[in-house]
Amino acid sequence: LYIDLPGVAKQDVDIEIDAHGAHLLVRAVSKLITAEDDEKYHHTERKFGRFSRRFRVPKQCDTEQIAATMENGVLMIVIPKCPH
Repeated sequence: LYIDLPGVAKQDVDIEIDAHGAHLLVRAVSKLITAEDDEKYHHTERKFGRFSRRFRVPKQCDTEQIAATMENGVLMIVIPKCPH
């Protein structure tokens, strides 16, 4: 899975698998960056708030070996297939 999370810090991302191993839940918080007292903006387009997505995990996947990395605002989650 690739998830774009611009402006989200790695420590503000939470990934968990449900008790049955059927769903992967990704939650993140993008914090509002406020201007200093001496700075003024005419316009900003930065989104902030909570992000939450649930993904179904196929039964043939090894949920014990899920790995995640985050680089340049992109979260990459690898869910390997079970060995046969």
